[in-house]
Amino acid sequence: MPPPPPPTKKSSVGKVIGIVVAVVVVLCGVGVVVAAVNGGNDSGQTSGSVASPAAPVGAPATTAAAVAATTKAAAPPAPRTLLQLSGSGIKKSNTFTTGDEWTLSYSFNCSSFGGQGNFAVTEYDSTGMPTDVLVNELAKSGKDTVPQHADGGGHYLEINSECTWSLIVTG
Repeated sequence: MPPPPPPTKKSSVGKVIGIVVAVVVVLCGVGVVVAAVNGGNDSGQTSGSVASPAAPVGAPATTAAAVAATTKAAAPPAPRTLLQLSGSGIKKSNTFTTGDEWTLSYSFNCSSFGGQGNFAVTEYDSTGMPTDVLVNELAKSGKDTVPQHADGGGHYLEINSECTWSLIVTG
């Protein structure tokens, strides 16, 4: 009778898969702890995507939480006043320069006119070409804010109204 064949060796694939699964579970646990620590932040700030070093498998979860808690996005600079103008009737502003994002805030009052009045603001580029009618209202009074996007460069405004008015451009 021939001797029995030697026993076959078990492959180590199962062991490798087990280790990979354990590492994934630990990293998910660290992510849950970090989310729980940062989840109660009501400051209204959002942080951009910042790569932070992953905690080693044996490291305590607070290491990753401390790194995540200290990475905050810088607050954007406060808008500055680029133009402030008030009056009545027709007026043309001086040229002012904006970045891509800027805002026109205005108010008008036609009580001295005796009823409703027109308030119109037209935007021109620095070469004198009209680019937009920012406001065109017919009312006794009004106020609003008009944001402008992707509109950087030199501008001036022409205001046409029989009412008293004031406006501020910030950017």
